[in-house]
Amino acid sequence: MYGLFSLLLLTYLPQPSLLTLQGSVEMDRSPVPGVQIQVIGGKGEAVTDANGRYVLSISSTLSLVAVQYSLPGSLVTEVKNVPLGGSLLEMPTIPVFPYMTLHVSEFDRLSPTDQLGYQPMYCWADLLGYFHPNKMDATQLKNYSFPLSFQEASGKVVILYQDLVDGVR
Repeated sequence: MYGLFSLLLLTYLPQPSLLTLQGSVEMDRSPVPGVQIQVIGGKGEAVTDANGRYVLSISSTLSLVAVQYSLPGSLVTEVKNVPLGGSLLEMPTIPVFPYMTLHVSEFDRLSPTDQLGYQPMYCWADLLGYFHPNKMDATQLKNYSFPLSFQEASGKVVILYQDLVDGVR
């Protein structure tokens, strides 16, 4: 009796789907190596190669997942509602965006309140400028043919998968 019940229970539990996701990542229209890619809502991680390309195996019981792209010194880009149908999905090129940076003279002109959150950038002992991990130059969002939204509180650029696909066509 328990054996039959266990067998019936296992047949109704959602089985993880397996999918290979591949694509490339760019910043300012150039390939970016070393971007970490992680699946939210499933299992899978990868890092872009020297040409900004990646191949990622995903395992999930969900039909839609989010995929995050992160690189030190840049904002996280999150693509939401990535479908897990089929066995291979070629992603359109994903953009990543650098943190908002200011030259020392620009930073010095800001009020003390506006300077909050900025951190110094050094090369050896030389102060190069300042960066803010939750801000970006909003003009960068206008350079793409698909809608992007910037969430300042989390420091993320969010793209819906279908908008990304529609913008590439």
